[in-house]
Amino acid sequence: MSHWQTKSGFVISEKKEEFIPEETDIEFDFGHQQQSTSTDTDEGTTAEPSLPPPSPIARQEPDNNPRATATDTANRYHQCVDASHTYIRETRSGRVPKQRQLMSLCVPWDVFHDQSVSLTDEMADPIAFAASTNPDILCLRDAMDAPDCAKFEKAMADEVQSHVDNKHWELILKTQVPEGTSILPAVWAFRRKRRISTQEVHKWKARLNVHGGRQEHGVNCWETCSPAVGWSTIRLLLNMMMLNKWASRQVDFVLAFPQADIECDIYMEIPQGFNVAGDRKTHCLKLTKNLCGQKQAGRVWNHCMHDGLIARGFKQSDIDMCVCYRKEVMLMCHVDDGVFMAPTQAHIDECCDLLTKEHIDPVSKQQHRAFRMTDEGDLSDYLGAKTERLPNGTIKLTQPHLISQIIDDLGFNERTKQLPIPASSTSKTSRDLHGETIDEKWQCRSIIGKLNFLEKSSRPDIAYAVHQCARFSNDPKKSHAAAVKKIVKHLLGTRDKGIILNPQKHSFDCWVDADFVGNWDRVNADVDPSAARSRTAFVIVHGGCPVAWASKIQREVALSSTEAEHNALSESLRSVTHLMDLMKETKRQLKWSVASDVPRIHCTVMEDNSGALEMARLPKMRPRTKHLCVKLHHFCDRVRNGSISIHKVPTRWQLADIATKGQPVALFESQRESILQQDAETMTDVELRLPAKHLRACETIEALQAGTLITKGG
Repeated sequence: MSHWQTKSGFVISEKKEEFIPEETDIEFDFGHQQQSTSTDTDEGTTAEPSLPPPSPIARQEPDNNPRATATDTANRYHQCVDASHTYIRETRSGRVPKQRQLMSLCVPWDVFHDQSVSLTDEMADPIAFAASTNPDILCLRDAMDAPDCAKFEKAMADEVQSHVDNKHWELILKTQVPEGTSILPAVWAFRRKRRISTQEVHKWKARLNVHGGRQEHGVNCWETCSPAVGWSTIRLLLNMMMLNKWASRQVDFVLAFPQADIECDIYMEIPQGFNVAGDRKTHCLKLTKNLCGQKQAGRVWNHCMHDGLIARGFKQSDIDMCVCYRKEVMLMCHVDDGVFMAPTQAHIDECCDLLTKEHIDPVSKQQHRAFRMTDEGDLSDYLGAKTERLPNGTIKLTQPHLISQIIDDLGFNERTKQLPIPASSTSKTSRDLHGETIDEKWQCRSIIGKLNFLEKSSRPDIAYAVHQCARFSNDPKKSHAAAVKKIVKHLLGTRDKGIILNPQKHSFDCWVDADFVGNWDRVNADVDPSAARSRTAFVIVHGGCPVAWASKIQREVALSSTEAEHNALSESLRSVTHLMDLMKETKRQLKWSVASDVPRIHCTVMEDNSGALEMARLPKMRPRTKHLCVKLHHFCDRVRNGSISIHKVPTRWQLADIATKGQPVALFESQRESILQQDAETMTDVELRLPAKHLRACETIEALQAGTLITKGG
């Protein structure tokens, strides 16, 4: 008899076709009674039913694709362990105990764990997560089959002509390519660019790329990491710009990547659809500039831009690599989209003229080429968000176009019922392994990618609901589709809502909360490790305006509510300290007028969580807390020196609750208004200075410190 072991952990006998446990089988109680399948034998004893033969699917090796592995392995597991076949054991007293389902340690726990972690990492970059499913991004075949293919053909011709005019490559014979050097394919990428306010297509772009997937590390690519400015930095600097009444201007670097020289010799095939003075079989292109598509293209462009800025008198920020200063002017860049901020437009004009002209370093005599960039005017549409200056002096950040696109994808219309909250306050979304497979016409992962981009940019009020759905986007069920629909039905009535930036003379406030094992699911806990993890939620506001927020599952398994709260404090304060340091730097570099640098950190403190508050103020190692890592106390030095102060806040006034669990309608609307200040859109500048219907985040802090809030029941 021969045996072999599969990757899923089963040891299968080819002779008897039955499962043989590797070590000891473990009995898991699912907490429900099952109908007995045992039969009485002639001797009057209870016979144990044999397990069914393995399904042919169980003998297949799992796919190497992690997304397929979780689903396939789970399907194999639940097909092989049938709920109708149970293991019955008679006790010494003759009493037959509650029937238990026989399960082995071969569950795909590690697969679901890896998926949970990878999804959290992917969602941290909302632009890339959403772009992977954007219908306006097309390949060559889709663009040529599209009804507006003529526009794309013209864009292709303009793209190639631009490369030829700027001498971005040389036409050579393939025999001139060094032996053993790969000639990389040329890949076309297309995109329709729409106006954020009207969703009208105003530009058809065709981008010629090198096939970076064929590059080899250590041969034609090395370091590939490239920095990009984050939304927390953007919102903070917008706040400071409003407080200091500065001007802004948006610029776009034209064909940014090819403005930098190539890092090493790279050869590319002649693009499809174009004829050159030679045969495609005998000729190729030797690149002289940094074309898109290379793995290191973003990094090479960033270094080129950085060197050009430094040579012209700019200084790079020590806190955020995408922020630079020159005298009283600040520039922040996201790849090829830049935003200038300065006291007057004249200061910005001086810097723009400097960048668009050649520059010779007076010390090294090195010549720096002029940057090709276009003036986009005052900040309006940036990174997919509509930035609108209201008559009362506030700034409104919204994405109505994206919400409309999501609504259209689901097939909703004006007759669809609207919902006041995005997530239920009485039930929670679980993995639902035994649920029915989703059968919607729309793609769940595509919708969640757009919702994640929306939440990270301008809608912190849907953070909890979106993250709960995203956790299961690799294997969605009908229950998950229903949760997604609930979010979109809520967006139907809040399509034009977003963040209103109305900063006050107030420093940072950080509202932190944790939901201790709030996702526990006793049915799927054996295969879903995230069911045993707590949720971290925080909202960081500056001057009463939200600048950073998060709702995520903790990476560590907390053993108590105190530890869960302490993990949340540590996670939130990593973002707080970064923003504090950036604020101090801008105050020093630009002479900005800023409020106190001391943020106040607020953490929900119930009876079980009072230990988190005490440990943050005065760390003590007790038997139940001695296992905590040193990283959880990284902020204690700042607490001791007074740069961070931690205060107790009653539960009913904890604004971070909106991102830890589903809230009742009244509480959700109150917390949303305190954070987003949406009522300020229709107020006059006089009304903005009066007490609001809902206390702003900074006003809540002041009222709590003054003792004027009713805290009973909290």
